Amino acid sequence: MLAFTWVALRFIHFTALMLVFGCALYGAWLAPVSVRRLMMRRFLRLQRHAATWSFISATLMLAIQGGLMGSGWRDVVSPDVWLAVLQTQFGGVWLWQIILALVTLVVTIMVPRSMPRLLLMLTIAQFILLAGVGHATLHSGIPGAIQQVNHALHLVCAAAWFGGLLPVLYCMRMAQGRWREQAISTMMRFSRYGHLFVIGVLLTGIMNALFIVGFSVPWHMAYGQLLL
Repeated sequence: MLAFTWVALRFIHFTALMLVFGCALYGAWLAPVSVRRLMMRRFLRLQRHAATWSFISATLMLAIQGGLMGSGWRDVVSPDVWLAVLQTQFGGVWLWQIILALVTLVVTIMVPRSMPRLLLMLTIAQFILLAGVGHATLHSGIPGAIQQVNHALHLVCAAAWFGGLLPVLYCMRMAQGRWREQAISTMMRFSRYGHLFVIGVLLTGIMNALFIVGFSVPWHMAYGQLLL
């Protein structure tokens, strides 16, 4: 149950980050200048909710990690175990993940003029940090650095594509009104760059697989089948 909770929180955290990033991509880059503020206002509530869940899930994952490293659920609520986790490589990286998630939430609440660009920078920083934990740290030295950079690119490309899908629905609605030309231009721009994002996901995903299991992927096992 503890492991399942970790997986569920990880899913929530990744999905929330991708939504914040994808929506910010429209307000900062994909949409024409004339409708960027309109896009920003339209996605603000969604980004605020997603940033809230990103912060909550990041905080809870630190506690759950304590339980996974310790003796189960009783260590999830132990401050001493939390401090012990913070002394590990995961803890050092994850503390910054929590801090940046909190800053991201504050930005969505304060809504500064340059909010989309700030959110892009904050979420990209969090994706880079995510490459500093988990299987991306399997190797050390130059191979390890290459793997972490590759994994960070994998996450950014996935976020740009997956996180950018939901705003397409809003653009389809805009295309039926006075913003028709701008909405169509935005969707065409997302479609054009979306091809590059998907190619990036595939190429970096293949590289990730090679770093983890090499060329002998165990297709008969659950991992290999899910990967395929």
